[in-house]
Amino acid sequence: LVDWASEVPLLVVATARPELLERRPGWGGGMRNATTLSISPLDERETARLLGELIGRAVLPSDTQAAVLERAEGNPLYAEQYARMLAERTDEHEFALPESVQGIIAARLDGLAPEEKQLLQDAAVLGKVFWTGALEALGGVDPQRAELLLHSLDRKEFVRRARRSSLAGEVEYAFRHVLVRDVAYAQIPRSARAEKHRRAAAWIASLGRSDDHAETLAHHYASALELARAAGSDTTSLLEPTRHALQAAGQRALALHAGAAAGRFFSDALALDPPDGERPFLLFLRAQALHGAGTEDETFAAEEASAQLLAAGDRTRAAEVEALLVETWWFRHENARSETHLGRALEFVGLEESEARARVLVHGARLRALTGAYAEAISLAREALRLAERLGLVELQASALNYLGVARYRQGDLDGARDVERSLVLARGIGAFEAASRAANNLAAFSGWYGNLRGATEMIEEAIRLGERGGSRSALRWSQSIRLVCFFYAGQWDAALAGADGIVEQERQVAVGGEAAALWIRSRIRFARGDTAGALADADENLALSRGAASEIIARALAYRGFLAGELDDLANARGFIDELLARDLGLDAFMLYLPAFVAEKVGRRDEIRDYLAGIPFDNLWLRACRHLADGSFLARRWRPRIGVLRPMPSSTVRSPSSARSERLVTCAKAKRCSPRRAESPARAPGRRSSPCARRHRRSR
Repeated sequence: LVDWASEVPLLVVATARPELLERRPGWGGGMRNATTLSISPLDERETARLLGELIGRAVLPSDTQAAVLERAEGNPLYAEQYARMLAERTDEHEFALPESVQGIIAARLDGLAPEEKQLLQDAAVLGKVFWTGALEALGGVDPQRAELLLHSLDRKEFVRRARRSSLAGEVEYAFRHVLVRDVAYAQIPRSARAEKHRRAAAWIASLGRSDDHAETLAHHYASALELARAAGSDTTSLLEPTRHALQAAGQRALALHAGAAAGRFFSDALALDPPDGERPFLLFLRAQALHGAGTEDETFAAEEASAQLLAAGDRTRAAEVEALLVETWWFRHENARSETHLGRALEFVGLEESEARARVLVHGARLRALTGAYAEAISLAREALRLAERLGLVELQASALNYLGVARYRQGDLDGARDVERSLVLARGIGAFEAASRAANNLAAFSGWYGNLRGATEMIEEAIRLGERGGSRSALRWSQSIRLVCFFYAGQWDAALAGADGIVEQERQVAVGGEAAALWIRSRIRFARGDTAGALADADENLALSRGAASEIIARALAYRGFLAGELDDLANARGFIDELLARDLGLDAFMLYLPAFVAEKVGRRDEIRDYLAGIPFDNLWLRACRHLADGSFLARRWRPRIGVLRPMPSSTVRSPSSARSERLVTCAKAKRCSPRRAESPARAPGRRSSPCARRHRRSR
């Protein structure tokens, strides 16, 4: 909320117990203008002062005050509830002092009139917030009578009336403290509690607006079923409405990009033994919800769904699940499995023009673009784009444009970046945050390829914000890995190391194997700081994980491992790693050779690296630096291309900075932005103003 509401004056205050920092130690870290206050318990003097303020007199009997201070342990709620209880009694010596704040609240509830206590218990079933109409449905109390009783409970500070109700035509109240609600709820017998939850569900269903109330409805039905089972009651009549409510809540959560919550709802629905006709569809929904979660449950759910959908004859949905598995196995660096599932998806979906086919084509274009089959990726992406436009599927249009742009850009087509920019605009416009995050990731990579570290960092932060809103943990992990690379090249090594440690630990817990970039960064930092053993361990693990992965991932692992072996004088292994790297068709990823170029002379591979680089038909800062490293021309003049523009080289000849400048002038003349004469000789005569074109050429030097 704070990140996105940047144009308004806004103060956000949140409270939490200390356990929050045990679960999420880094919470609040990195947030701008954020302050965390740790509030300690009250001491005895402060507790006594609070009691005096609440009771209205400064001194209690010494034995009573000592007992209260001992039991309160600095908890102001205990002191407050004790004061309320004391105000409701005639003599503070007539009752035993409860040991806990829950005991005090229970004692206060027991002191209420039966009708008031019954009303509070009915309200507790509904939650912290409740309405008079719901109380009538649960306990049969007339709304006017309920208003009188609630007014009395308001004076006793159990509840408070809301100024405005969130439900039209209903009067809304809320418990003053959630602990009061919890104690009142716990006092209801299980069988009675189950019936009250069932009535609450029926009342909520009668309101309409099923989407808005889906999660609440599922909660009441599931609670009624669980309590009825615990009480040994017959649950037959509850099974079907509970299953349908859980399914609706899961679909609502899925629409709001809350995949983890949706997965829990669908799993709970499946546990209620749905009929054979409903089970495959529920499995399909669960597979969609868990996709991108980065857990073994994700794979199991998808494979089970695919098998049962096929058995039920639903090849279209089976194809969509197979497409999810394409991405799952790619993230786990197992391209062979991705290819298998892509083949199955294309087979199942057939040639019929449908949303399922468009979705499968998008996944196919993505896999091909990331594994170097650019021509096939372009073909699949264009077909997916045509189909998505025809069917009005804007999110799939955005995804198709993204992978079309990546494939074109990596082939050397400059307009590929524009396709990715269009993808980002489209996805943002419809709130497709996962697709927008992927597009921002690719634009960050484009900036990084040209040495524009600031642009890459800004774009990857945007990708992370979009990924968090979209709820895709797989896309988010990819963005976080790219951010580590930005930290590393910016010299923020402590931040990079902390982030790498976190990613490695998280990935190992879920057994996904997506920590290759983190291991690569951590190994480089460890080696630079003298931890050779740790660097080697990380580099070897990185290489093992990268086998079978996309071309850029395995290229990075081989390049670094060859460099590390060369630096450690392990020349035989260094030559082996570098030769394996040079045997690959790297394309634009040839800039990975910059690390082996540092040790090229030592391992006897300078000529091979130089010849390989000369055959790459692209030019950017990384590749030019590689070429200078390979031929030893470390003092070459600085050369700065236009950031973000990929420039195909017309021949395999490595050009000098001066020849690159001459080519720019000739290109400018062909575009008729200046005359050929000036292009050949841009220097101006003494006393004569230079043209804007000539000044631009001088600036480009």
